[in-house]
Amino acid sequence: MSARRLYVYYRVAAADEAPAVRAMHALQRQWQTAWPGLQCELLRREVEGIADEVTLMETYSAAAGVPLDWQARIDREARALLAGWRCSERHVEVFRPCAVTDDPMPRPCA
Repeated sequence: MSARRLYVYYRVAAADEAPAVRAMHALQRQWQTAWPGLQCELLRREVEGIADEVTLMETYSAAAGVPLDWQARIDREARALLAGWRCSERHVEVFRPCAVTDDPMPRPCA
């Protein structure tokens, strides 16, 4: 089954943020070339008072969803790329849109 949206977050040392971000952006561009329609974004968490580490989040989506084989490829290649910079594990979260109906009684999300 395909995930509609994939969210991956982890921490890197503040001193390593710039090279980690450059490397991840380059890898995301490669994936977008290999799979047209894949939408990638890299976000930085805004937290005051924590100067030694930053939290980064990768997001992935596609109209037909992100297939399991692509989820595995993203995880494998990103883990290898970021191994020397990460201060935490990569946490993967998968979200699917909730079904929209005209029914006044809410239904569980798909």
